[in-house]
Amino acid sequence: MTRPRVLIIGAGFAGFHCARQLERKLEAHEAEVALVTPRNYLIYSPLLPQVAAGWLSPMAVAMPLRRTLRRTALVPGAVIGLDLDARACVVRTITGETRVERFDLLVLTPGNVTRTFNIPGLERYARGMKMLAEAVYLHDHVLAQVELADAASSEQERIERCTFVVVGGGYSGTETAAALHLASMRSVSRYPHLRPEHVRWILVDAAPQIMPELGAKLGQEALGLLEREGIEVVLQTSVEEVTETTVRLSGGRTIPSRTLVWTAGAAANPLIESLGLATVRGRLAVTPELAVPGRADIFALGDAAAVPDLAAGQDAVCPPTAQHAQRQGKAAARNVMATLRRQPLQPYRHKDLGLVVDLGGTQAVAKPLGVPLSGPADRHPGRLRAHRRRPEPGGNHGRADRRRGDLTMPEETTGPQPPADLPPGADHRGNATAENQEPATSDPAATSRPATEPPKLSRAELLAAQQQTLATPRRRAGVPARLLFTTMDLLYGRRRTLSKFKMLELIARVPYQSWEQVAYIAVTHVYRDPGFARRVHDRIAESRVQQDNEQWHLLILEELVARSGRRESQLRYFWVPQAIAFGYYQLSWLLYVIRPAWSYRLNADFEDHAEHEYMEFVAEHPGWETEPFESAFSGDYGRFDSLADLFRQIGHDERVHKQESLAQMTASRFR
Repeated sequence: MTRPRVLIIGAGFAGFHCARQLERKLEAHEAEVALVTPRNYLIYSPLLPQVAAGWLSPMAVAMPLRRTLRRTALVPGAVIGLDLDARACVVRTITGETRVERFDLLVLTPGNVTRTFNIPGLERYARGMKMLAEAVYLHDHVLAQVELADAASSEQERIERCTFVVVGGGYSGTETAAALHLASMRSVSRYPHLRPEHVRWILVDAAPQIMPELGAKLGQEALGLLEREGIEVVLQTSVEEVTETTVRLSGGRTIPSRTLVWTAGAAANPLIESLGLATVRGRLAVTPELAVPGRADIFALGDAAAVPDLAAGQDAVCPPTAQHAQRQGKAAARNVMATLRRQPLQPYRHKDLGLVVDLGGTQAVAKPLGVPLSGPADRHPGRLRAHRRRPEPGGNHGRADRRRGDLTMPEETTGPQPPADLPPGADHRGNATAENQEPATSDPAATSRPATEPPKLSRAELLAAQQQTLATPRRRAGVPARLLFTTMDLLYGRRRTLSKFKMLELIARVPYQSWEQVAYIAVTHVYRDPGFARRVHDRIAESRVQQDNEQWHLLILEELVARSGRRESQLRYFWVPQAIAFGYYQLSWLLYVIRPAWSYRLNADFEDHAEHEYMEFVAEHPGWETEPFESAFSGDYGRFDSLADLFRQIGHDERVHKQESLAQMTASRFR
């Protein structure tokens, strides 16, 4: 019998979280899940201003989809047409070919596109800030303008090149102006022919206040903070014409400038209009259950859909933020599963958690849970926006590297670079658009990894490694580790089983996640020490490599357990291990903050225990020497002649992790 096919269009926050939730909760035999996206990574778009300012490298805001989505089939391309009655989706792949993707259930998350107007010169001279390539290009463009201004022979050219106009007083435009103003001002001292008064940043918006979502009082405070920093804000004014060297505003004012950044809002994705379905101000009309009225097989969410905001009431719709998109993705996944299982759908309801707007690193405004705050960023309870959390593998949420350097820092020049005539971009605050997107690239996070996975050994080396482990006494574990081992024995018995090892691997990733989180917190306190920031980055990358290695162990063990036909209770093999992992995470995090050596020792005790358990597990099953190892993950983790060699390799990996932790005990927190 053919499995139903769920097709998700768009890999922004909404589409990604929908696919991720379906993988977690939907059995493989229930449905096939496919995701159409022109790029193989998720962009954390709220941090694009930091990329443009050079404070973050491009790879820091891009998360590879295949790191998390294991069963979802990725279709590399953009949707150019939909036949809803025939349940067919026409896709233009990244190579220019056209293919048709069938579906039984459709999830629409195509996002928005940049709103533009018929303004002379806009398409030719404006720079967007919606895509990663645009942020990288904008950084290099601003840096080039400063360099050319320093070498200019006339004062007029120097003024034109050092004057930057940002159009759009929303979150994106305000943060872009604030970040780049701070970075460019800190660069001036490096140029002998430039003075601080040469550099001007002008924020233009047609509305009577910036960021109206903040409310009148907080918006006014944000305006005051920007003006005190030296940014000129021009309100109730629009752009009438753009040339190579000028920007003409309504009212007759002409600004000499060679840079215009266009962030003036978003418009409905053209794909939505082509469907012929009911819309609400350009967004697809949906029910509170995220379903299209009259179409039980179509769901829409994120920026493309006018999702009723049940928490706000009064016919309000959810704003296009990552906070809502992420949660709508999970809600849509639950309703997709309910449709497949012929169960009732559940409405989406979420109360807004608030926001934080970064005004250049030293100042910020925030509205957590409706409480207005403004002032120095360090006084705010958490720098990460509640409505813009970045998804990480394993449920971890990365934090931004808040180094506040200048434009000439070396990290910022890496990444994709668009042509000089690139028009304003197409995707809006993290939701992927169906058209006008970047092409897929290789894993952006793989370009700088100080650590590698443990080496794969030959059969002879694996046998020698097993003998060495069995001949070596176990470490004398500390009290926390012994308590953990005793708890595992009480819950799952002293006998070694595949299910017990699966629980062991579920917990094994936790210390690396805690160390990575501490490192992310650490970089938020680094302002003028790029060397330290680089060491912190290396600690983050190292922890991710170690997490990935433990993740392969877990996936293979889950596969072996499923193949064995063993039935596991939800309480004992899901909720209880999650509770143990949560406690272990908090302990590892706390020990690492107080004294890193304590956390490393705890992990060394755990890895030593796992190493011996695996090697003894192999010794207990001599029949595994002739049992072949077959796995869907063998191409990723490695191919082995037998099941025995697989577990020997995993045991060897645990030894490598133990040795790494022991070596770290005498090192500083960030080497």
